[in-house]
Amino acid sequence: MTQDEWGPWIEHVGRGCPVPVGEYVCIECCVGYKFPSGTRRYEFRVNEKALSWRHWGKILRYRIRKPRGLTILQRIAEQPERERIEA
Repeated sequence: MTQDEWGPWIEHVGRGCPVPVGEYVCIECCVGYKFPSGTRRYEFRVNEKALSWRHWGKILRYRIRKPRGLTILQRIAEQPERERIEA
């Protein structure tokens, strides 16, 4: 996935899943027990199981994937001459 397919990073406040069911999310979370010894990134689609996931407290930040249609429209708006269709 390219960077432009994701929204901005949002700091997580540590309370549950802030992302609606069905959205694709990229999370960055702490690795380590006493002190964060590093971070890891995971990408997944939020489902009912993810809503009750108890590890949301370890998440530092997250970002939501933009819908594919929105990404395509943004590209067309940036370079409309490339997307012109001859009739």
